[in-house]
Amino acid sequence: MAETRNIDQDNKSLKGIVARNILIPSVAAALLITGGCKNPVVPLDDPDPIIPEDDKSLYLDTPSFKAPVTVNGLPSVADLSVYKVFHPALADMDGDGDLDLFAGYVGTFSSGGDAAPYDKQSILYFRNDSSPVTGLEFSQDDSTYDNLMSESVPYSASSAGPMYVAAGKIDDDADIDLLTASNYSYISSVSYSYSYSYSYNSTFYTNVQYQLNEDGFDGLTHSIVSSDSGFGMHTATALVDIDGDGYLDLVMGVSVFSSESSNNTNEVVYFPNVDNDGSREFDLEDQNILLPESNTTDISQLPVPSFADLDNDGDMDMFVVMFNDGSITYYENTGTASSPNFESRADTFNLTPPDGIKVFPAFGDMDGDTDIDVIIGTNDGRILYLENTDIDL
Repeated sequence: MAETRNIDQDNKSLKGIVARNILIPSVAAALLITGGCKNPVVPLDDPDPIIPEDDKSLYLDTPSFKAPVTVNGLPSVADLSVYKVFHPALADMDGDGDLDLFAGYVGTFSSGGDAAPYDKQSILYFRNDSSPVTGLEFSQDDSTYDNLMSESVPYSASSAGPMYVAAGKIDDDADIDLLTASNYSYISSVSYSYSYSYSYNSTFYTNVQYQLNEDGFDGLTHSIVSSDSGFGMHTATALVDIDGDGYLDLVMGVSVFSSESSNNTNEVVYFPNVDNDGSREFDLEDQNILLPESNTTDISQLPVPSFADLDNDGDMDMFVVMFNDGSITYYENTGTASSPNFESRADTFNLTPPDGIKVFPAFGDMDGDTDIDVIIGTNDGRILYLENTDIDL
C-alpha cells in the first residue's frame, strides 16, 4: 500500500531540473544534459561545491529508490475490482525545465448487460506544476494537446491491453513526438459439437504508430505495425538511442505465436532511426534482437522494456516487465553505448511490486537533484513516485 503524502523537497531547488525520460544516455552519469545545458551533481547541503571536472563520475552511486508514494494531481486510488492500467512516459513538453507526464491508459468504461468492457485506449497528459513550495505536483491537462492518439476497442473485444506510450524526438526538429502501441483480442470464431461442448479461436489485433509534434499534435499518425493476423502482439514502450548515433530508435516488446505451442517467442527488438531523403524514419527491415526468449509455451508474456543508465557507466541498462505475470528483470548493459549487450542481474533497486500488482516504470529526475527517479504506472489505477536517495557525496 502506497503511503500518501505530499513530496517535501527538503530545500532542493527545482531550478535546472533535468528533462530526462531515459531518452538520451547520460555521459558517465556525471553530466545530465538537456537542451545543451549542463547540470553538475551537487551536494544537497552545499550550494557551491568544488567538484573536479574529470572526476564527476565518482559522485553518483547506484540508485536506491524509496517506497512508492502518491503525488498530488496523479491518479492515486487503488482498485483491482476494475480493469485500469497506466503506462507512463516523461518529457519536458512546455520547456520550463521539469518533466511532464504522458500516461497511456485503458480502463473499464462501461459495464452491465451486453456492453463492451472497454471503449478505448487513450493517452492522458499531466502538466508538471512543481515548485519549492508545493513540492512535486501535477495537474491533468486535457486542452493543450487535444488530438492525442487513441484506439477504439470494438464491442466484440474479449480483452484489451494498455496503451503503451513513449515520448522523444523522432524527427530532426526540436520538439517531443509520441509513440504508442495498443492491442486487444476478440473471439473470431466459435465451433460447437453435438455434445454441446465448444471451442473458439481468438484473433489478436495490434497497432503501433507515432505522432509527430508540429506545434501540437494534429491527429496525423504514422503507422508502424497494424495487424489482426493473430501472429503477434507488440508493445512500443521506449524511444532510446541504442546504436549511439544521436537519434532515438524504436524499441518494442514482441510476443510471436507459433502453430506449435512450444515455439512461441517473447523478444525485445529494436529498429534504427535512419535518414530517408532528409526525413527520419524507423527502418522496419532492419530488426535487431536485444533480448531473445524463444521456445516457450507461454504466448502471452508480452515483454515491456524501459531504459536508463542505472549503473552510471554511460550506456543504457534495461528493465523488462512481463505483462502477463508482472515479473521484473533488470538487465545490465555490459556492452557500450553504440553496441549494447544485455545480461540479467539481481534487481537491487527495490522495484519489485507487491503481489498482484503490475508496475510499468519511466525514469527521470523528478526532484531536481540530478539523479534518476522513477514514475510507475500500475494495473490497479495509480501513478506513483519513487525517489532516488542514493547520492553519496
